[in-house]
Amino acid sequence: DKACKPPISMKRQNLCLLVHYLVGKGMNMQTIGMILNVSKATVSNLWYETSNLQSMILNSIGKWSGKISIDEKFIRIEGIPHYVITIVDFVTKLPLYLNLYKNTRKESYEACFRAFKLIYRKSPTMIVSDGSKSLAAGRKAVFPKVPHQLCKFHKIRNLFKKITLSARSFDEMVKLKAKVVTVFRRDSVSGRKKGLIELQSLAPKPAAEYISRNIIMQWRQLSKGYTSNVSERFNRKIHKVMSGRYGLKSEQTALNLALSLWLTELIDKGKPFLHDESRIATLNIAQLCQENVDW
Repeated sequence: DKACKPPISMKRQNLCLLVHYLVGKGMNMQTIGMILNVSKATVSNLWYETSNLQSMILNSIGKWSGKISIDEKFIRIEGIPHYVITIVDFVTKLPLYLNLYKNTRKESYEACFRAFKLIYRKSPTMIVSDGSKSLAAGRKAVFPKVPHQLCKFHKIRNLFKKITLSARSFDEMVKLKAKVVTVFRRDSVSGRKKGLIELQSLAPKPAAEYISRNIIMQWRQLSKGYTSNVSERFNRKIHKVMSGRYGLKSEQTALNLALSLWLTELIDKGKPFLHDESRIATLNIAQLCQENVDW
């Protein structure tokens, strides 16, 4: 069939993956073209050529801890809001799944969780996230029995906002925020809860109501003191890679950028958790640079 493209050679595929790696490091097409001694257009062609990169990445991951963190990153494509939703291993901090979605409604999170379950073929042992109601609904639709923990730093940040807006003086604001940090740093679960009850009695009404409704009433999901910082940290890297571009022109471009970053993370930090014989585990980036960089 003339419509079918012939499979690209191993050498060509290696070059494509090298380009993805360099993009994941934050380099633009023009810079990559200069160091490879090819045109910017050639670099772009190489970057788009590997159509199965997501499958290649997923097939390379051999181990994960069972605990996951999920978060989303807002981006604009041709001015239209989109979101990269990412699931990250809570222990190893490696991305386990990501995809592009047009909103953060329940259906988007549910689709993300269902894809994750289909790929990894078992339920996680713990899910850590922020307090989004649509995320919670998507999680319950796919993993209703999996223990869930809310991110404590989201709660601290929201409580700080309430204190800032309602404190009666600057000194009171500083003292209350310092007490919030001290309380959440206590080692024992009972000590943290006791400290929050004390804090509730001292705080202005809006902050006290937030402590009651959004922290103490949700204490079962906050007792372990977990944070979703691992997924937020990766999403900050997504922002850094994408913000350096002069406007995202298509969904494919945005997804490619996220995949390039994911590939880079696995190559740099993920070798102990990859299948030994997988394409990515056996990729020798140093050797590829020796072979392709115009020194």
